[in-house]
Amino acid sequence: MSDTAKTLTARADIGVVGMAVMGSKLARNLASREGDRVAVYSPERTRTLVAEHPEAGFVAAESIEDFVASLTRPRTAIVRPVGATSRLSGRRGLRRGLTRISE
Repeated sequence: MSDTAKTLTARADIGVVGMAVMGSKLARNLASREGDRVAVYSPERTRTLVAEHPEAGFVAAESIEDFVASLTRPRTAIVRPVGATSRLSGRRGLRRGLTRISE
């Protein structure tokens, strides 16, 4: 199994949406804590962040659906405010993903 496939099928304890300066630092900080696996999602930066910080062991999500599915229950996610409105409430947003998967 490739590293990418392992990353996409892994499970995370907490997730961070939005990988701008603050979101990426928050994700790296959470990943540095013993025992925490962190899922990350950003349409523009997920692959870059994972490539730049392989030591973090991020669970990379390619979509909101992948992000939600990668989180263990109870699901915990931190959403950074920049651009978060569409990621939360849009047609394929996080709220909709959480609702569909939890049903």
